[in-house]
Amino acid sequence: MNEPTRKDLARRLDRVERQNQRLMRIGAMALTGIAAMVLMGQATPVVKEVEAERFVIRDADGNRRGVLGVGSDGVPTLALVGVNAKAQLVMLVGSRGRPSLWFHDQTGTRRVVLGTLADGSPRLAFFDNAGKRRIIVDTLADGSGGVYLLDPTERPRATLGSVTDGEAALELKDTNGRTRAGLLVQPDGSPELTLFDKDAKRIWRAP
Repeated sequence: MNEPTRKDLARRLDRVERQNQRLMRIGAMALTGIAAMVLMGQATPVVKEVEAERFVIRDADGNRRGVLGVGSDGVPTLALVGVNAKAQLVMLVGSRGRPSLWFHDQTGTRRVVLGTLADGSPRLAFFDNAGKRRIIVDTLADGSGGVYLLDPTERPRATLGSVTDGEAALELKDTNGRTRAGLLVQPDGSPELTLFDKDAKRIWRAP
């Protein structure tokens, strides 16, 4: 092969130099972009606290799906709204500091409420289609508990309870709320059945 001439070497060196300059320009542009992104990131303030009286959550179509705010009564409330525009899950802290969680059906009718009593004891209530309480479950601070069955007027008709000493009782009531029959199991396991008249007077007992 023929040895390269000076002209060939000059052309090669010129081509290599142009390639190096192009690479240097590309590298400089890349470094400039990275530096700009870093500076932009540093310049963006970090929001640690947001204050507002009301937040509204909307879906992609602009429909309201949630609301977080404080009502005119001072009660903070979080409501999650279903596709039917009805609030179906509501969480709030009442004016007396008692929290509760409400479940609604698709018509907006309250169906289940989980909350606390004045002493902090939990209560679970179930509602019918008319929004009336029909079942209540309580666990009291002293360790006793009860299940209460209510009629459509929200009067107790049956009560099943237990106390801390191991006693358990079932009471059946009339429409006036008077106990007409009671079944008691004492801590030692012995049963007792009592019947009452309409004036709540005992008319029969066994044993």
